[in-house]
Amino acid sequence: MRRNLAGCAVHKRSPRRISAISRQRSAFLKKVRERRLLLSIYRCFAVVAAISGPAGMASAARPSIGIRGGRKAGPGCHIPTTIRRHAMTAMLCSAEHQKGQSGAHDRITRPYPRFQKLDPIPWKPWVMEGVMYKLLSVNRRTGGFTCMLKVLPGVEAPVHHHLGAIEVMVLEGDICYEEADIGRPGDYMFEPAGDIHQPRTASGCVLFCVFEGPIAGLAPDGSVAGIVDYKVMLEMAERDGVLAEVHR
Repeated sequence: MRRNLAGCAVHKRSPRRISAISRQRSAFLKKVRERRLLLSIYRCFAVVAAISGPAGMASAARPSIGIRGGRKAGPGCHIPTTIRRHAMTAMLCSAEHQKGQSGAHDRITRPYPRFQKLDPIPWKPWVMEGVMYKLLSVNRRTGGFTCMLKVLPGVEAPVHHHLGAIEVMVLEGDICYEEADIGRPGDYMFEPAGDIHQPRTASGCVLFCVFEGPIAGLAPDGSVAGIVDYKVMLEMAERDGVLAEVHR
């Protein structure tokens, strides 16, 4: 009898047992796909009911087999053209069209979120020399965070590794990775997860950044020197006395 590293007995599964497990897994995945399909169809019906009332719901509920232009959604199922047409109408609906109905307005969530004044929040030193930050929010699910970064003129950031994607909007100044492509106010950049780079600025810059995951600093030999995630950012904000301004 074989044993694993912990000394526990390892029983070899028979081909019949493996086949049974495979069938159970396939049946489970089929149920998951069916539930997802039903949920999608339910949402389409909900859109029709909200926009068109009982008449639209009755129209959408008719069997879709034979409807020209109906899209097949799975074995034995079609999404009626009526549903798809009303779903598109919902996306393009105007505020003027909604004035005669209260259904959409009844769903408004209150109280409304309030705009946050960022000028009173002080700039605080960040993990990179010559860079200051304002932490706006954190994402506990991805480990990422949203912040503003202020980079002093002439600063070249150390080489770093983005473990998650990052979206950057240039608010002031300039930033680049190479002279042929310089970001200026109003410019946007999407950096995919896994990117390793070294940005620099000539006149300084202010950036709005959405980190979709942690960022790792690299040592001179290329090894990971440290990782900054939402927890580190919250600790920094608490240390700098600005934690109360962070959405979390």
